[in-house]
Amino acid sequence: MKILAISYLTFKEAVKNKIFYILVFFAFFLIFISIFVGKVAIGAELKVIKDMGLFIISFFGLLIAIVITIDTISKEIQRRTIYLILSKAISRTQFVLGKFSGISLILLTNMFLMTLWYFFILSQYGENTFLPLIYALALIFFELMLISAISLFFSSFTTGFLSGLFTFCIYLIGHSLDNLKLIAYRIEHKFLEKLLLSIYYIFPNLSFFDLKKEVVYNFPISLDSVIYPIIYGIAWILLFLIFSIFLFQRKNL
Repeated sequence: MKILAISYLTFKEAVKNKIFYILVFFAFFLIFISIFVGKVAIGAELKVIKDMGLFIISFFGLLIAIVITIDTISKEIQRRTIYLILSKAISRTQFVLGKFSGISLILLTNMFLMTLWYFFILSQYGENTFLPLIYALALIFFELMLISAISLFFSSFTTGFLSGLFTFCIYLIGHSLDNLKLIAYRIEHKFLEKLLLSIYYIFPNLSFFDLKKEVVYNFPISLDSVIYPIIYGIAWILLFLIFSIFLFQRKNL
C-alpha cells in the first residue's frame, strides 16, 4: 500500500507538470504534421506517417521519461519533502519502487493518448491492421520504462543535469550497439575489438525494442521478436532498480 501511495503521489505531481503537457502537445502536433510530410512522398504516404508517428512517440516518450524522472526526484530533495516521506515508516526501497511505478503510469498514460491520436490519423488513410503497430508500441513502452529506470539510477547519486546527460548518452549508445559489434568484427586491432565488444555486452541493447522497419514495410513479426525484448527489458529494469535501491539506501538524506 505504501508503494501504491507513493506511486499515486508521483503520478499526481507529474500530471501537474507543465513540461509534460508541452511535450505531449508537440508530439500530437508533429504526428498531425506527418500527414503533410507524407503527401510529399507520393505513393508512400502511409509508410511515411507510420515511420514518423512511431519515431515521434518514441522520441517524445524518451524526453518525458527523462524529464519527469529527474524532476520528481529533484523536487522531493529541493522541497525536503523526501525527509517527511522517509520519516513515516516508508523504507527507501518502497520509495524507489513507488517512484518508478508512478513514472511508469505517466508513461503509460502518455503512450495511450498518443496511440489513440496516432491510430486515428492512420485510420484516415485506410489503415485497419493495427496489431503490428501495437507490438511496436508495446516495445517502445518497455524501452521507455527501461530509460526511466536508468534515469532513476543516475538520479540516486548525481545531479539532475548529469542524470539527464548520462541517460541520454546510454540511449544513444544503446541504439548504436549493433553497429559497434559490426565494426568490432571488421577491425584488425585486437584491443579495439575487445573494447567495442565489451561495450556491446555491458550496455543494454535498445535496438531490440525497435520494430519500425517491420511495421513500415509490412514485414512479418514473430511473437519471439516481441516476447524476447520484453523479457530482456524487464531483466534490465530490475537490474537498474536494484542498483538504484542500493545507492539510495546509502545516500545521505
